[in-house]
Amino acid sequence: MDTESRPDACTHFVSRSLVAWLVAGPLALLPSLAAQAPAPPPPIPVPQEWSGHMVVPEGVQPGLTADRFVLRVFELSTDHEIAELVRALRSGGQVALRDAMFRLKAKGWIQIGKLAGTEIGVIRIADLPDGRRRLRLFSDRPLRLYDRSEPVGSMAHPFAFLELIVDATGADGTGSLIAAASLAFDEEGLHIDNAKTPVIQVNEVTCDRPPARPAAP
Repeated sequence: MDTESRPDACTHFVSRSLVAWLVAGPLALLPSLAAQAPAPPPPIPVPQEWSGHMVVPEGVQPGLTADRFVLRVFELSTDHEIAELVRALRSGGQVALRDAMFRLKAKGWIQIGKLAGTEIGVIRIADLPDGRRRLRLFSDRPLRLYDRSEPVGSMAHPFAFLELIVDATGADGTGSLIAAASLAFDEEGLHIDNAKTPVIQVNEVTCDRPPARPAAP
């Protein structure tokens, strides 16, 4: 959990590394690395298009096994924006966080199935040391799924969290979605609660702009 920060089927998960990754190196890590800072990685190219299938839990809707989604990313959240959101959540809880997210410029949108697209205000993408690419997004509202209704627990869990990972070719990806999430900080880090609803598994994930391959020696 600390290394990959993956949500699972539990009611909640806590991740220190998720917070560190969201606020990014220059804000959280630069003082300790100033003496031996490596060259910065190349910027993540945008726009990007991600797609895949949300796996429908058995028995939820007979005959439906997956809902296809498309995610368009036009720009990425900045370190400053993420730091401001962290401060809002720490100081004012979910109400302050949601107010701060409402004021953000949309970074992209996601469409699940035949539903109208939902604008997304927080998107971060990182290229991992093993050559894979990882996307994480937070929505300032729950995401409707296969049954077209609001997820259970939406009032107390007014956010959504999605993580997607593709391989070095931009394909063969997987991910996880918490369609209705609450967020809080405790002594262990960022606490994400999924309202006791299933964490939706995602498969067949692709990205149209895969990580750049290292130049041949």
